[in-house]
Amino acid sequence: MAEDDVSVAHDLLPGLLNGPEGLARLIEAILNQILKAQMTEHLRASPYERTPERQGYRNGVRPRTLYTRVGPVP
Repeated sequence: MAEDDVSVAHDLLPGLLNGPEGLARLIEAILNQILKAQMTEHLRASPYERTPERQGYRNGVRPRTLYTRVGPVP
């Protein structure tokens, strides 16, 4: 897997220590960035990018909840 930088939006930082909700939002933001990067690498193209090397299509997203030991992550 290629090395990517994971960044956190500044609006998430103040709420990080406000219980499990802050941590869940942080995990959600990081997981979404990782999954998008993996899909870009797999398809060999960014969203909406048309290239000859493209290996497939993105069919969109739908909301899901990830259940962890520390609670659900939306």
